[in-house]
Amino acid sequence: MSSNNLQDLYGNIYQGRLGNLTAQQELILKQVWVNMLWKLGYDNLKLPSNLKVDSNDTRIDLKENSEDSSSSSSTAGIKWGFGKKKSSPPTGSSIGSIAEFKLHDSLKPVSTEVLQSVFWSFLRTDYPDNLILRFVRARKWNLSHSLGMMFETINWRRTYESDPDELILKGEIGMLTDPEDIESGLVDYNLKTLKSIVIGRDLKGRPIVLCRPKLHHAKEQTEKAMEKYAVLVIESTRLFLRERDSIDQALIIFDLSDFKTSNMDYAPVKFLIKCFEAHYPECLGKLLIHKAPWIFSPIWNIIKNWLDPVVADKISFSKNTKDLEKFINRNQIPQYLGGDSTYDLDNYPVDQVLATKLIEDKATLTKLKQERHDLIQQFLKKTCEWIENEDPSKRDLFTEERLKLSALLSKNYKDMDPYVRGKGMYDVLGQLHLE
Repeated sequence: MSSNNLQDLYGNIYQGRLGNLTAQQELILKQVWVNMLWKLGYDNLKLPSNLKVDSNDTRIDLKENSEDSSSSSSTAGIKWGFGKKKSSPPTGSSIGSIAEFKLHDSLKPVSTEVLQSVFWSFLRTDYPDNLILRFVRARKWNLSHSLGMMFETINWRRTYESDPDELILKGEIGMLTDPEDIESGLVDYNLKTLKSIVIGRDLKGRPIVLCRPKLHHAKEQTEKAMEKYAVLVIESTRLFLRERDSIDQALIIFDLSDFKTSNMDYAPVKFLIKCFEAHYPECLGKLLIHKAPWIFSPIWNIIKNWLDPVVADKISFSKNTKDLEKFINRNQIPQYLGGDSTYDLDNYPVDQVLATKLIEDKATLTKLKQERHDLIQQFLKKTCEWIENEDPSKRDLFTEERLKLSALLSKNYKDMDPYVRGKGMYDVLGQLHLE
């Protein structure tokens, strides 16, 4: 099946995502999966010779001539590279055992159980390959660097005190009634003030996160509470992403209206930068710093030195409504910023959120969990077949089959969501619809 037919079935697939990969890009993806499968116990996997590599070799990468990873073209100029010398992808038909390739060092301290649990819990409506490809694109298709980044994040999600997966399942309703979250200032000075919220979608369909630093005062909450809130905002925004439409990034507005030096707090800024650069790659599509006052200039001179060039390139300054309209339809811009949106930015619906409940149906939840387990096993089996395949004519068939299983996994999470995720304001306002 051609890539055009795949896009008819699965929507607009941007370049660098499953269903729109060059053969060389697909080879890098396979090598990431070989590392994961070995760690997951698939030690009987048979490898084509072009996958028998030392995964720690930092020379194994792809050199991109096109800088726009969101282009819908599947013909970006990409070459297989070993350091400065570039050549065609290594080929060969010999088959060997998986033991002949060298596992990346970053996987060695990760147990099979941890990898199995953390990776599949990381997924919401994401497709497994596209989650992996976020890290690969962020590291410019360098195999070793991609694996290092991804497994640093796996370890972070496992060890970070405010477990991101537990946090999103606990939900805002759990925070509203948690004495620790109340005492730390997370509830009264972050959640209820609507300091950072999703207010709509931009011209590309990406969720818009509005952040209002004027509402922030460092002494009102602990540093841990601020980090916890930041992770909640990021994880909540992920629920607004749409694999079907290749909407896999967000636009953020840092509105500096009425900003004062007393609002500045470097610690959470550093934490946010770390999150976007190291643990949520390719999630930031655009960041607008809006109405920056003159007092922000020396602050910006400090912050910009902390930024990775890839993140820095996504940041623009805006001064007025006209600037915002380059990215956002007027009906999605709040009235106080000159738009037409009447989104309530002042009142958090506490009573409505507290009134929500999980669906209590153990039989259905058990069935959905078993379905997820079975789908994961089917996906891994098909992934093994895809890796072992050496027939180029079957490439599109494997892509279609793995896309289909990915879509089923995504649907399974949507079906399970009402039974497992504590709800918040986006749910009670009818703003969030998992797609």
